[in-house]
Amino acid sequence: MTGIIGIDLGTTSSAVAIYKDGHPTVITTSEGGHIPSLVTFNRSVATTILQCLKREAESYLGVPVRQAVLAVPSYFDDKQREAAKEAGRLAGIDILHILDEPAAAALAYSMPDSERRLMGLAADENIDPQGIVALGAALQARLLGGDVPAGRLKDVTSLSLGLETMGGLMTTIIPRNTPVPVRRTEIFSTSEDGQTEIEVHVVQGERPMASDNTSLGVLQLEGMPAAPRGVPQIEVTFEIGSDGILHVNAEDLATAAAQTLSVTIENAVAATHVQRLLEEAASHEVEDSRRRALIEAQNLARQTIYQTERCVQHLNGLKGRSDCKEKREEISVKVEALQAALVGRDVERIRTLTVEVRDTCTVLNQLAYSRVCKEGDNAASDRHSRSRRSRKYAEIIVEQL
Repeated sequence: MTGIIGIDLGTTSSAVAIYKDGHPTVITTSEGGHIPSLVTFNRSVATTILQCLKREAESYLGVPVRQAVLAVPSYFDDKQREAAKEAGRLAGIDILHILDEPAAAALAYSMPDSERRLMGLAADENIDPQGIVALGAALQARLLGGDVPAGRLKDVTSLSLGLETMGGLMTTIIPRNTPVPVRRTEIFSTSEDGQTEIEVHVVQGERPMASDNTSLGVLQLEGMPAAPRGVPQIEVTFEIGSDGILHVNAEDLATAAAQTLSVTIENAVAATHVQRLLEEAASHEVEDSRRRALIEAQNLARQTIYQTERCVQHLNGLKGRSDCKEKREEISVKVEALQAALVGRDVERIRTLTVEVRDTCTVLNQLAYSRVCKEGDNAASDRHSRSRRSRKYAEIIVEQL
């Protein structure tokens, strides 16, 4: 048995539960029922309710209670959640974790795959529906108290978390169903030459387009040194603690300038909406897949054009060689065709022209490299010939002397 209790701070009534003798149990109050709760949140009232629940739990267990997992209405915002934690502190309780009420109820009822088994309750058990949220909180308390064998009971991310990247795509950093706590770091860069600021848009959801998902916030990095696209390195870290709060940090590695965003991800999308969002993603899967394929093809094409134009500029100094000149002209024609294709939505044509531009640029690089090598060999041969003539002339002078 863990000494951490589970509390449901509900809108109509509140309850407290404890995991004991192999299952969670709602603690019946001295009055034989649940404690009336608060219709709207008030910290002083919440403190009084929590003090009352603490006393009931201590009377039931016969030991002091100092820690709890708290379930709150899903509409509570970050300020209300922080105020609830403060109410717990004032009541003499350290709130270790805050759950949405729907998530706590789902935790109490569900028993998913064997890897992340929730040790929940069978749906046909005779459970007081008013106590189900407190039971789920007690199950979570059991996890935090270390009474569960490693790997048997874990929180997981309900939806994927990531960033909006080039073309409006969502790049996933933490996939759905990742066990928490978790920390992931990736490196990103700029998409335009000379960018001195970058916007890090954090989103949550399962759709490939960032605009179709839930926006969690935006970080703005400013004052970056101007540089060619792709050169700056922006380190982005996503971290979710056992408290369910997502911390996002974005840092420019060149200047060490950084910005941080924190958001309670359980509140961003209520647990009751997760299934609807998953069904919505499934219903749009075909059109979303086509849209992602088009944008990815366009991104690769633009990157190829950029790299090719820089390559051609670098090789413009090679004059007087007809094969190089012909390839430069061929590249110019293919780049124009690819730019025209980008206006349309023919993914296969964009991909085909992208490969043609890349391959032609590769041939031009090979021709330029072979010329440089040949000129280097000729220069070395000339130096060797001059050296031999110098040695022969010196020998003749010695003989004359």
